[in-house]
Amino acid sequence: MNKVKIAMVGAGGFARTYLITLWNMIDSEDYELMGIIDPYVSASTVYKEILERNIPLYNTMDEFYAEHTADLVCIASPVQFHKEQILNAFAHGSHVLCEKPLTVYAQDVAELEKASQESGLMLGVGFQWSFSRRNRMLKQHILEGRYGKVLGIKTCISWMRADQYYRSWHGHLYASDGSLLMDSVISNAMAHYLHFGLFLLGPTMDTARMPKSVKASLYRAKSIESFDTCSVQCEFEDGLTHNLYLTHAAISSRYLQIQIQFEHATASILSDDSDGKLLVTLEDGTVLNYDELAQERNVSHEKIDDMIQAVRHPENGVVCHAGTTLPFATVCNSLFAEVPIVDFAKEKVIHTEGEAPGEYIPDLFDQMYACFEQNKTPYELGYDWAVPDVHYELKTPEEYASMLKEKFL
Repeated sequence: MNKVKIAMVGAGGFARTYLITLWNMIDSEDYELMGIIDPYVSASTVYKEILERNIPLYNTMDEFYAEHTADLVCIASPVQFHKEQILNAFAHGSHVLCEKPLTVYAQDVAELEKASQESGLMLGVGFQWSFSRRNRMLKQHILEGRYGKVLGIKTCISWMRADQYYRSWHGHLYASDGSLLMDSVISNAMAHYLHFGLFLLGPTMDTARMPKSVKASLYRAKSIESFDTCSVQCEFEDGLTHNLYLTHAAISSRYLQIQIQFEHATASILSDDSDGKLLVTLEDGTVLNYDELAQERNVSHEKIDDMIQAVRHPENGVVCHAGTTLPFATVCNSLFAEVPIVDFAKEKVIHTEGEAPGEYIPDLFDQMYACFEQNKTPYELGYDWAVPDVHYELKTPEEYASMLKEKFL
């Protein structure tokens, strides 16, 4: 079987994870790395190994394509470059795996899905929880009706982020070239979990469900342009909700809890001192471990391997493509377009040293967890820092692109 020819756009950030995954987890008989495209490749922490492996280096995609072809282009560059680079890859006949978020504007996500369909080339998007074996098995069982209807999904996450984290582009509204970036706790760092719920609710394996409306409030404790804390409740026509309580500003690190309520079972993921496994508890008390049932593997391994196999068998397609991410992108755009960012009062913010030196709110974790437990917003629970939620019907990606440009540019 011929090796799949791969080009990598980027060498730092998540591109580094892609490279390490290729080198250490993917069978070398399955692929050939034709080149790395990154004008700043020497800044990568794996630059020495890149040189030792004699991988050709290029500043631009055009330079690469002047010498090579690629079956698959893996893009892990800054988000503002994704659309142009994806279209360039399509123009040269390459399939694409692009890191999340796919683009800044949901409108561009829709346009890229159309370009993928018209070109006959696949565009996989690196929401790795959608490539996870256990998560796909759970979705398949949902589609089969094994546990009855989904009644609700809720998520609570607290990840401490040091001041250092925000010294590059994280938490910025604008990219270095002045274009809109809108990086936030929900659109980037914890993006997988908004997308995960929308993906699980999709009516087929390769779709996600678009909410009808959103109720949200956004908060800022850090010295950033964007928001580091949010309460977001996605609402659907049948009364189902997908609620998220997310923060970088609480004094609790790497805490994640997800609960999915079915008619006849409850699914949960808990990651703090626990192992983060996906467990489903049936009405009779039986507990099913989906990590074991699905033989879960490293998700970076999974998505690259899936794309390699999809290139070999394009008739099977790819589960997480641009269209699957459109509801996620639309919700994220809506938050910036519709909801104001509110600063925590300065007297509530303290500076701590230790694991993640930075600015935090002492009681915030307990309060966000109470919201999670009760399926209520901070304002509904009466916290003195909370503001009334903004409740709105979702508009189209085109309307949000226009609103965002008018508001920020």
